[in-house]
Amino acid sequence: MNINYYKTNSHILVFFILYISLLTGFVFDENVTAGPMMDFDHALKQVKAFETNFINTLLNYDSLESSTRISPVFIIIIFILKKIFINIDLVRFILINILVLNQFLFYLCLKQVFKKFEIDKKILFLLSCILFISPSFRSNIIWPESATLGLLFFLTSLFYFLKFRKDKNILFIYYNIIFLAISSYIRPSFSLF
Repeated sequence: MNINYYKTNSHILVFFILYISLLTGFVFDENVTAGPMMDFDHALKQVKAFETNFINTLLNYDSLESSTRISPVFIIIIFILKKIFINIDLVRFILINILVLNQFLFYLCLKQVFKKFEIDKKILFLLSCILFISPSFRSNIIWPESATLGLLFFLTSLFYFLKFRKDKNILFIYYNIIFLAISSYIRPSFSLF
């Protein structure tokens, strides 16, 4: 392959390098900001409570022995994934690959915002890859946190809002509301939007 091929596809190469760095961080249990690993370990206590008695834990979530500010919806998602895949590291690996979609959704939103400025899509794609450099974002993906899963649905909601502003299709508003509601159930702080 010639050098022009690499120049024209450098944005994809950057993405794969940063994605591989995330996987490397996963293998070595990277935890630069310290909090996400502790939060994930604490979330696993709630998962264990759901495993012991699902209905009682759900009905008494606010009075659990090891209570948390984390949404029960997020804990139930981890609970279901753990039931399916059994190994918690496999659950983390699957969530990493789902949460990487945050970068792609961020890119789609940037494309909508900067469409009229005719900025090169490759530059917008590279700009969206900045997420992978953020220590907080990396830690919250490697040690899945409700904020990054909520962000995934919030960015989807934002994308449909931006689509509505451009196309005025009422269906996009319904999608916006649905994804915003999901993000708010996963991470209640998104309800402010």
